[in-house]
Amino acid sequence: MSIKTRRVLFYSLVILFIVVGTLVILNSRGLRLDIQNFGFVRTGGIYIGSEPARASIWLNGEEQKNKSGVLQRGTLLTNLLPDTYEIAVRQDGFWDWHKRINVTPGEVSVLDSVVLLAKSEPKNIKFGKFIDFDIVQGSLALENNNGVTLNDTPTFGHEIVRITDGGSLLTQSKNTGNYYLTDKLDAQSGLNISLIFNNLKEDRLGLPGFVQLQGVDPIPNNEDQFYVSTENALYLLDIDRLNLELITTAHEIAGYQPDGTLAWVANGLLYGFNPIFRNRTEPLDLAKFELAGRNFTKISKTDDGWLLLDKNGELNYISHERRNVIANDISGFETAAKNNRVAILSNEGELWIYDLDTGEQFTGLGDEVDQFSWYTDTAHIIVLENGSIYFRDISMGTPVSSYELAKNASKFIYAAEEKKIFYTDAEGLWSIAL
Repeated sequence: MSIKTRRVLFYSLVILFIVVGTLVILNSRGLRLDIQNFGFVRTGGIYIGSEPARASIWLNGEEQKNKSGVLQRGTLLTNLLPDTYEIAVRQDGFWDWHKRINVTPGEVSVLDSVVLLAKSEPKNIKFGKFIDFDIVQGSLALENNNGVTLNDTPTFGHEIVRITDGGSLLTQSKNTGNYYLTDKLDAQSGLNISLIFNNLKEDRLGLPGFVQLQGVDPIPNNEDQFYVSTENALYLLDIDRLNLELITTAHEIAGYQPDGTLAWVANGLLYGFNPIFRNRTEPLDLAKFELAGRNFTKISKTDDGWLLLDKNGELNYISHERRNVIANDISGFETAAKNNRVAILSNEGELWIYDLDTGEQFTGLGDEVDQFSWYTDTAHIIVLENGSIYFRDISMGTPVSSYELAKNASKFIYAAEEKKIFYTDAEGLWSIAL
């Protein structure tokens, strides 16, 4: 090999080393050569977390390695040029999930709430015409014109109130207004809650005379304790210890929270009661927020404040000593599991979402909605609209995907632990796996 040839080879290798080394350094700093525009641009990425976790991931029609495992949840696709990409998540036995996502320089687009729905057909549980139903952990209550049954056994009372977390059934009589509690292990016997309450009211509190109950609400994860409301007072009833405790004698509206706490408004003050420690919270003066004298129909506690809906349909959010009117002319609302998003239903049936952290509003989730329920996260919602049940993905605000699960439904219940939806139609009671 001549000296000239060796020099050419040497300088070529030096130049190649410089070029490759430069590209490696630029790539490590998030820069990549864009051949179309002939220049270096900062790259971005897409993070994907799915349920099931090991589903296959596709980027613009090419399968990518799913990096989910014991030590890592989700997959990060890196070194992507700024552009719009088609993401697909697939697994046998499930419906495909699709999303067009924009990648911007130096940022990661997060898709950490991808849920694949199972390809399952509705399964009949019971044929017949039912007025109402409830189901919790193997306890099934059905109401028809003949009364109420618990796991096919007739019970006391004519109307379903609800099933407790442990599977016991609360019912109410149309004739007397009395409340009854039926144990799931012995559905043929029932406790007359109204009679127990009035006996304890006289024996424990020295208050004679029969009082009609306005409401009975079980405390979550406690089969023996109930909040009882009358026209003029709120009580804590313990049917195991046969004890009755007076909480307050003045209240305009009471709200029972998922954690078991009780909230109520009286004389312009908002109170809270903890059934475990038997203590009240410091009252919140609603006059500070120009809300004194309002008639509220629903109260809900969030991580940072309170949501209060008045009878005129105005929804107020009190947080950090400030009041914010979130919506007007609405019929109801429900907070998501993490309390940072609120699903709101207008009087006309329009469903939309309000983010309590950012103040963002997401519309277009349904125009004639009759019923809705949050999925286990803040990214999906189950909607009953015009007789059809839909599973809708709202992780990016507006529906990414909308799956029709059932038609001609009249009511549904989402059972999170079983990952099923139960619903009734003109033919009977059905279930569908998610």
